[in-house]
Amino acid sequence: LDLQRAIGRLSSHITFWDSESDKRLDRLVTYVHTTLHYRQMGWIGDDPSELTVVSYSDADFAGCPRTLRSTSGAHLNIEGPNSCFPIAYRSVRQGCGAFSTPEAEIVAINMMVRHMLLPTLSLWERLFPHKFQPLLYEDNQACIRVCETGKNPTMRWPLVAR
Repeated sequence: LDLQRAIGRLSSHITFWDSESDKRLDRLVTYVHTTLHYRQMGWIGDDPSELTVVSYSDADFAGCPRTLRSTSGAHLNIEGPNSCFPIAYRSVRQGCGAFSTPEAEIVAINMMVRHMLLPTLSLWERLFPHKFQPLLYEDNQACIRVCETGKNPTMRWPLVAR
């Protein structure tokens, strides 16, 4: 999981490789070699009726110095009071240029819901026969407000073509 963004960023430089890219590759290979003993672990210690699907999404704003595009990240878990089991994760450069941090966060939520949560809903309904509510965690207050209300209060005046 910790290598996904580093490898993705390095691979985006393949068409204009330079000596700095060589240094980054060497550093990445050294890191991989020294962390081979790291393992991602999950545990389930609850009854299936206590479990639910929890998703986390985040984005950086204009994180790529070359294109100024943001990167979306998402993580999907099965969680309960005594359970935390990772299911899927994704880190990908956004296809659009965001004008603000909340906009980049909304694009990240969209990616997570469309590519990770919705395709797995039929699986969760089968695994968890009880009625469950998937949870989504977001850390940007402005983005949360836009998602709750469906409006962005800082953009009050619509553009009108005359």
